[in-house]
Amino acid sequence: MGKTTLTLGIGITTYNRADLLTRTLDAVQRHTLTRHVLFVANDGSADDTAERLAARESLVHVNGSNRGIACNKNRALYYLHALRHCDVVILLEDDTFPTANGWEWPWIEGAIRYGHVNLAPSHWNEDFIRGDGSVANPFVSSVLTGQCASFSAAALDQVGYMDTRFRQYGLEHVEHTFRMIGAGYGGVSDEHGAPTRPFLIRSALTVTELTKGPDMEGVRHNEPIFAALRQEPLYRHAWRTDEELAILRAEMQPFQLAGSAATRSAPWYIGAFDQRPLVLTEHNLIETAVTTAIGRILLSVTGTSARLAVEFADRSRRWLGEASDNRFVPTNDYGAATVYEFVSARDVGFGLRRNGAYLCRDLGVGGRVTIGRLEMAEWETFRFLGFALSH
Repeated sequence: MGKTTLTLGIGITTYNRADLLTRTLDAVQRHTLTRHVLFVANDGSADDTAERLAARESLVHVNGSNRGIACNKNRALYYLHALRHCDVVILLEDDTFPTANGWEWPWIEGAIRYGHVNLAPSHWNEDFIRGDGSVANPFVSSVLTGQCASFSAAALDQVGYMDTRFRQYGLEHVEHTFRMIGAGYGGVSDEHGAPTRPFLIRSALTVTELTKGPDMEGVRHNEPIFAALRQEPLYRHAWRTDEELAILRAEMQPFQLAGSAATRSAPWYIGAFDQRPLVLTEHNLIETAVTTAIGRILLSVTGTSARLAVEFADRSRRWLGEASDNRFVPTNDYGAATVYEFVSARDVGFGLRRNGAYLCRDLGVGGRVTIGRLEMAEWETFRFLGFALSH
């Protein structure tokens, strides 16, 4: 198994647990014997996680804004499956770390045999219906946890990603595994109504943070979502809306451009939070008064860098640079366009930030869009309306 020629991907998801992440990364580096692609998805941590990741110069990672467990695990799955085309993907949480060399081998074999397997933590000794926890005879279990799981490329091709309607903790991993089992991967189900049972395996992994109880508020929030989704088709994209697609696309674009010269991303039409489109008026101010529109606003995002452009009626485009008194000046020079930091926020859209302040529609000065708010509120937040190819 250690000499396999398949492409192994290992994804680690993290949020506000820099010390645990550091320990897990060190252990993965020390104990993984199979050549692999490693990726870390940081879900907007407010501690020093981003700085620690940056200090590991060769480590590929993304620092996204906080969008929840399902979205963050999708970041890792999407990078390793869709962009790196890994044959097997192992997904680890930051509080779970390997303790023996070759820990990854049963996870690779499990993915090859069954398409999908999950972890049987060492502190679980009941709720197993049958099996001994080996890859050859996995536990058939009545319970499931998400600290470690592996997937074959074929399983991800057919079942896809976690459902991003799960915004808080609870059931997002269970629902994904149940869809896997529904497609014939990683468990058993009985068409006559018996419960779905996942395959679990023992592994040289230590799970910490066991004294921390589950987020019951999140579970209660997700329970009706879980029940409703049981009637839907098995496959899910890594996004639900054009906006989620655009955010994921922006986060993944630096990796798609790796090794080649950076190019302008194709722009997206954007609108205000209240769904009215942003427009360029005859006074060169951005506002939402459609009746005075002589153009529409586009957003071009490369990684976390964003630029605004205006598209005129004849389909010509000009980039927007900031001039005095917060006016915007159209320019043909892409390099002269003002660069904003692209910041997404869970459930409310995205914001554009520069020098610590957000681009916002200032209701106190006739609706003019200016740089002047330290917090991203609803009326300062934008949404994607659609996609336009560059031409």
